[in-house]
Amino acid sequence: MLLNDFGEPVAPEEFAEKQLDLRAPLLLASPNTSLKNVPEDWCGIIYTTRRVIKESKDLSSASPKRIGELEENKPTEIRLPNGSRISITPFSWSIGRQETKLIFLLKDEYITRICIDVLANTLNSIISNNVLRKAIKEGVDVVHLNDSFAIGANPRDPKIHHTWFRLHLLIYLIRPKKYVDYTKQRYLDIL
Repeated sequence: MLLNDFGEPVAPEEFAEKQLDLRAPLLLASPNTSLKNVPEDWCGIIYTTRRVIKESKDLSSASPKRIGELEENKPTEIRLPNGSRISITPFSWSIGRQETKLIFLLKDEYITRICIDVLANTLNSIISNNVLRKAIKEGVDVVHLNDSFAIGANPRDPKIHHTWFRLHLLIYLIRPKKYVDYTKQRYLDIL
């Protein structure tokens, strides 16, 4: 997911539509996230953890100057293209040898956001991660959710009902003031 000038995540497919700066930072939540939807003239920095960098095939050819390494559970302050600063904290919610999946806590001076680009099979790591639990207790203003997996799917479909159940539970655990999904379909309101 790319970040706009306000620190809000934007899907790479919406780069032109949202008129993002070509230097917009990209948060990589999984080594299997494809970078093919990022415009060719994009020249921003990819931020992710060392584990994702090692496991990603797309990053093997990227210039080291274009990769910003984040440390799990530790905030890192970055500068957005408009000059404002934002703190990014990545949290792993993969267990053991599962594919690495990250969620990001973004903080600026006004808003605290949790950005979920890739869903995990379990919520245990959210419950057991003391740093993330502390951030949730302090309050989360917005949860941004990549719900592109649900495009064209019926939320009541039994094949994906377990995913909706996890999402409801996740929103219940975090208790944000607001949640925003990428497709603006408001799937969680339907259920």
